[in-house]
Amino acid sequence: MTDLQKEILKQNKKMERKLFWDGVKRKAQNALQWCVDNKELVVIAATGIGVAAKFGKKIAGNVQISREQHYKDTHVYDHSTGAYVQLKHKLSQNEWKEVQNLKQTGKTTTQSLLELGLIK
Repeated sequence: MTDLQKEILKQNKKMERKLFWDGVKRKAQNALQWCVDNKELVVIAATGIGVAAKFGKKIAGNVQISREQHYKDTHVYDHSTGAYVQLKHKLSQNEWKEVQNLKQTGKTTTQSLLELGLIK
């Protein structure tokens, strides 16, 4: 490739780049002018987005809380082994009483739950 050809390619790239950025600037100016002309719509849209974001955060928070509660209901920490044990279902009061009675006889939480068939 000769120097003249390289110079022509360089000028073409500069021209394409200038055209691209001129188009970007023109579109940005058009968007700004549209926002100025339609202030009411911009305010309504911004308010709607803000409300939607608040609802989204609230729903996400509720989902997180329900997941944590489900985990607390279906897992028990055994201090003797230092591990969590997954249960088949949320234990009823009577089942907890049986587990406590077995623990008082000297069995660990895991052994008590296994004996009662409550571990998943």
